[in-house]
Amino acid sequence: MFFLNFDVPKIKLFSSLNGFWVRLSIVICACKLTIGQGIITPRYAILQRTHYEWLPQISEYDMDQAFIVAEHVIKAKRAHEEKIFKGGRLMKPGQYPSSARHQHLLAPKPKASKMERSTEKFEEATNVIKDMYSLSKEQVTLALPHEELKGREALKAAEECHKHFMSSGCRDSKYRSVDGSCNNLYNPTWGKAQTCLQRLLPPDYADGISVPRMSKSGKPLPPARVISLYIHRHMDRPAPDFTHLLMAFGQFVDHDITLTPITGMPAGGPQMIQCCPHDNATHPQCYPVLLPQDDPFFSKYDQDCLNFVRSAPCPLCSLGPRQQMDQLTAFVDASTVYGNQENETETLRSFRDGKLIVTKVPHTGDLLPQTDDAKNDQCSVPKRNLFCFRAGDARVNQHPALTSLHTIWMRQHNRIAEGLKHVNPHWDDETLFWETRRIIGAQFQMVVFGEYLPTVLGSHYMDFYSLWVLESGFTQYNSKMEPTMINEFSTAAYRYGHTLVDGLFSEIQEHSGHISGIMLRNYFFFPFELYDGQLDPLMKGLTLQPAQKFDPYLVPDVRNFLYRRRGNATGLDLAAFNIQRGRDHGLQGYTSYIQYCFGVEIKKFEDLDRFMTGERRKKLQDIYQSVHDIDLFTGGTAESHVPDGVVGPTFACIIGIQFYHLKFGDRYYFEHHGETGSFSLARQISFSETNIEIRFLSAELILIDIYPISQCATDMQITKAGNNFHFLSRSCRHVANSSKSGNVAMASLPVACVAIF
Repeated sequence: MFFLNFDVPKIKLFSSLNGFWVRLSIVICACKLTIGQGIITPRYAILQRTHYEWLPQISEYDMDQAFIVAEHVIKAKRAHEEKIFKGGRLMKPGQYPSSARHQHLLAPKPKASKMERSTEKFEEATNVIKDMYSLSKEQVTLALPHEELKGREALKAAEECHKHFMSSGCRDSKYRSVDGSCNNLYNPTWGKAQTCLQRLLPPDYADGISVPRMSKSGKPLPPARVISLYIHRHMDRPAPDFTHLLMAFGQFVDHDITLTPITGMPAGGPQMIQCCPHDNATHPQCYPVLLPQDDPFFSKYDQDCLNFVRSAPCPLCSLGPRQQMDQLTAFVDASTVYGNQENETETLRSFRDGKLIVTKVPHTGDLLPQTDDAKNDQCSVPKRNLFCFRAGDARVNQHPALTSLHTIWMRQHNRIAEGLKHVNPHWDDETLFWETRRIIGAQFQMVVFGEYLPTVLGSHYMDFYSLWVLESGFTQYNSKMEPTMINEFSTAAYRYGHTLVDGLFSEIQEHSGHISGIMLRNYFFFPFELYDGQLDPLMKGLTLQPAQKFDPYLVPDVRNFLYRRRGNATGLDLAAFNIQRGRDHGLQGYTSYIQYCFGVEIKKFEDLDRFMTGERRKKLQDIYQSVHDIDLFTGGTAESHVPDGVVGPTFACIIGIQFYHLKFGDRYYFEHHGETGSFSLARQISFSETNIEIRFLSAELILIDIYPISQCATDMQITKAGNNFHFLSRSCRHVANSSKSGNVAMASLPVACVAIF
């Protein structure tokens, strides 16, 4: 039984078995489209849709046989993988550094690999039953998941599958668990790391099971790279009202809540799956991005294919279509700082005074701990004594701005721990660590819900989804609210930030105010200049430099050079990968989500003119055969932004739904009252001795020169920036104008220097 429960709008998915019929009722928000003064708002109403799918009687014998056949198919797959392994048909990281980096970041953890193996039995058994009973795509997608499992082999597979999600029992702790378990005491795995995603709409697979969707005409969809070249080609459009740090902080938030692993080789190790050239000798989970012969960039280097491995399927312990998983906790809990497994957290702790491990570097401030796997991290260069960093998330070294944010939050943890020890000298290391982690989590939530989301969603959608941080009082936890990651959110809507990326990252020097910059294409997995003091100039640059506008356009640094290693000519294409991943995950076409969010049925391309400009609609019309073929990422980024927000209405709908779940479905959300982990003061949480403030962080900033977390721009730098001054946040302006030195110890990163207003 599958539920998505929230107050406004309300979505409930439930089913019941009635003879040979399955009734799927969907109670969703029938959001009437309102266009007035440029506002497209979902209005609250209840629409009940009932879909009937007939399912033939599946005998116990047939189901048992299906699982027996599935075992044989899986053995054949293992033999094929072994043949690939022995035949050397694997990707060597040194030869394909961009692809190696991509696969390394998305590599499955050991438990995720075991979960994928468990899923195979159900997927292959579904294939057998589909063929045995000649089931339609709709029957497989909508009815088969609710079919009762029967027969010895089927029940054995189900028992093994459910072991992945068994809980050893929960205790009502003051502190949230590292892996997210037991946040909901009645459903201990909700929001837990390494659990399955959920969906807003049923998946659209060509075969109803796992094959990526086709055009409505039955023909293949336009190749992802072709769409990238025509729709997502770069246009330089700086944003007038938010800075580049909105992009960087948004990525930091993403890495706190989403990471879908891909399939890995059973043997593990440094070997990786090679999908190019694509032929019968490639791995069955290969889904490469094929490049056109006349590709204006890659053809110059004789490339006709980009490596792309499908996401690992997640065990739903039932028959039916494929689902994917999230390796991270779903909660906004600063897991980027602490990790998502207890053993990860332990490797980051110093076990002294509640602090985290740091790398001491003279004159630059504390940096993150160095990698413990320099040989295989796809980043370090041990021969040149260049070592990358480690943090709570494996993607920490993607680019220096992201590494800097990790560093700032690590420094903030240690600063809070030091202050707590001063006030509570009797506390031991364990108490100091967990109390500090609790405070950091609350500060992070305050920034996300109090400053970041209002900028992204705008006031209308913040109102609609009740996402504002209260000026006083408390909010209420809803134990029936499932906070699990939504597939459409992580695979499409929250990738909106890719359009905000600028290929140039500005750096502003502290004393001279000199402005320089680094090209992103040269700094993927190249954090080494942080050892020389890059953090402060880079953070100052991010607070003054405008991001690119939200639109369909992506800079070449991520469309041709993604994860490029210095010295190499090419990288990967992020836009094409987003499109390919959406198809891999079975996301329905873009127009389905317009109807889902706003109750508007799109029948022809011209109907899209209420969501986007005619020019963008015409480009979509040029490349897609049907309006219903449009990929969610491509359609969503083509929309005009909502009033006083960044994203378009469809992405605002999906993002709003997700964060509504993450707020009211999180027992440890900092504004909730009446829970064991709730903060006690009604108006604010303030520890005066340590300058900790949560509710009103942006109003009470701390100016110190002793141990700055980072530095804001000074008066001189603001004057030199001229018209760009308005890209600073209001908080940062106040601090910069109040501090002669410009040194700021940030109670929370964006509050002092995030510049997202």
